Amino acid sequence: MSTRYGIRTLSDLRDRCVITSRGDCWTYRQQVYRPRTQQWDCNIWLSDLQRTETLQRAAWLLAGRPLTRGTVIWRTCGNDHCCNPAHLQAGTRADMGAWLAAAGRLRGLPERRAINRRNRLASGGVVLSDE
Repeated sequence: MSTRYGIRTLSDLRDRCVITSRGDCWTYRQQVYRPRTQQWDCNIWLSDLQRTETLQRAAWLLAGRPLTRGTVIWRTCGNDHCCNPAHLQAGTRADMGAWLAAAGRLRGLPERRAINRRNRLASGGVVLSDE
């Protein structure tokens, strides 16, 4: 049962999300864009736990999965706004880095890499030989 002052169950969280047909991602409706940090921010009050958690941590806890100190949660679907527990993984920062590297998510956009390389070459910050 959804309450006005918090979320108690995973179905409460799901009811407050827009669910895309492609990939079954859950996008929480009340996320706030912070222009200063250029990030989407969402903290959720969990009524039964009597505390506020980030969107991903709240979804993880509501799914009945344990969290310990130092645990990091990341999305495996590629959607930066998804909170579907089936699309979340947890572990240490090293685990997350290893997963990102194995999945190829740390490479960046090819267009952006080309622009950055051109800018470095134009500024004279990199010395390259003719080879």
